[in-house]
Amino acid sequence: MSKMFKVPIPINETALSYAPNSPEKVALKAEILRQSNLVVDIPLIIGGEEIFTEKKGKVRMPHKHKHDLANFSYAGGAELKMAVEAAKSAKEAWSQMAFEHRAAIFLKAAELIATKYRSLLNAATMLGQSKLLIKRRLIVLVSWQILCVLMSNLPKIFTKINLLIQKVFGIVLNIVRSMDLLRQFRRLILLQSAVICVQFLLLWATLLFGSLLQHRFCQTTIS
Repeated sequence: MSKMFKVPIPINETALSYAPNSPEKVALKAEILRQSNLVVDIPLIIGGEEIFTEKKGKVRMPHKHKHDLANFSYAGGAELKMAVEAAKSAKEAWSQMAFEHRAAIFLKAAELIATKYRSLLNAATMLGQSKLLIKRRLIVLVSWQILCVLMSNLPKIFTKINLLIQKVFGIVLNIVRSMDLLRQFRRLILLQSAVICVQFLLLWATLLFGSLLQHRFCQTTIS
């Protein structure tokens, strides 16, 4: 990680009470009222561009089926191909992006969800999925904390485990050196190969876990 960047230490978000007449409760009720009086057109977002298609679907309140909240565009074959091409074109830049820049993106998203867009997302989820406030608030809070912990501590965890592997390798190497030259050479090659495999698997598992958590975070914050 570059010395010019430092991922912030995760700090637990202050839980809002949503007590009667509290600022957060007033803001949420106003946002619910505002969204209840709107019918939004939801486009497809492909490559950062909004795309509206002729085939539409309805978003209705589960607890009030006659109330339409939004119209959304269905994706067809052409849109799917566009999405695939957009993902391919973005892959190269994303794969080469430094860890601190990736972390900054998700930390910023978590911050916006917990602050600027809290009432908007809470109201949209409560209306669109008939959720209670406490469920949505806990989901946002947990997502924020998990992201902060992951982004802040993942490099440290990997570094510690890697150092532990190297220490074990050093101990075993000293034992091997006490054996005869031929056996020592064979065991050294096998041992070094095993260490490389373990480090590779550890790195792969770390990246996979981070990707799964990011995917889960995206699903959680829009559900």
